[in-house]
Parts: sequence; C-alpha cells; structure tokens
Amino acid sequence: MFELGLFTDEVSQELDVAVKLAKEFGVKNLEIRSVWGRGGPHLLTDEDVDKIKNIIDREGFKIACIASSFFKCDLGDKKQYDE
Repeated sequence: MFELGLFTDEVSQELDVAVKLAKEFGVKNLEIRSVWGRGGPHLLTDEDVDKIKNIIDREGFKIACIASSFFKCDLGDKKQYDE
C-alpha cells in the first residue's frame, strides 16, 4: 500500500506552513526540495538541516525524498546550466 506525500515547496518555502497543511490533511510523508528560499538541498546549511530534522521529528513526519534541482533550469540558459 502506498502513502501520500507532500512536496513542501509546492505549498510554501516556510516548512512550518507546509507541515501545518500536511497535518490538516493527514499526510505523514514530506518531500524536501527547496526550503526558506535556499534554492535546493545542496544549498542548505548544517543549521538548516538540524532545523528541518527538529520540525519533522517534533511533528511526527517522515521524509519520503530529498529532491534535487539537478538540471532544473531554463533551456538555453548557460548560467543556470553551469550553476
């Protein structure tokens, strides 16, 4: 059986806002892609990761996936591609 999950950044860049909505709908699994305007998991600091873990543990959620923005760029934009 599968369980529902929620892409947090599709709700809000504020993790607490996304967690509140997930809780409201009984969703227990979260996908982290972009939080607090950082642009992607590779840009999170150790402090950001600790804060995410504390929120997730406190609220009883699971992380289903850490999604990267690998090759998520505008076609033909060399600067974005290089980044």
